[in-house]
Amino acid sequence: MTIEISTKKVVSTQTGKAYQIENIEGVLREEDLPEEYMGGTPRAYMRAPIVYEDGSTLPPHIHVIYKDFRGTHSGFITAGDIIPADSFERKMTAVSQAAARLHDIKRKLEYQDSRTWHAWNGEETFTI
Repeated sequence: MTIEISTKKVVSTQTGKAYQIENIEGVLREEDLPEEYMGGTPRAYMRAPIVYEDGSTLPPHIHVIYKDFRGTHSGFITAGDIIPADSFERKMTAVSQAAARLHDIKRKLEYQDSRTWHAWNGEETFTI
């Protein structure tokens, strides 16, 4: 599966160079990911809209969780957002690392499943 995040480069008076998020596709939801992946970092997954007590809503978004030398970080990438270039690039690095980590976990799980299948197939006759 491929994650696609379409952006437009903009210059913001508040943040300088920035990326405006145009569209997000191909991000798996939390319930579609293995527990092992969701229990570690980095990880990135699509979250459903969040409705706050005041009635405001955060639309569907990528939740990115990653660690660096400063600690653990959590952030969102939402269509329509304007994200400072340095922040967006850190998040994209984390998303890329999370995708590689997910690939490794899925490969390990598929290998475990295939070993179980190969060890438990064929025919057997019991004589009593």
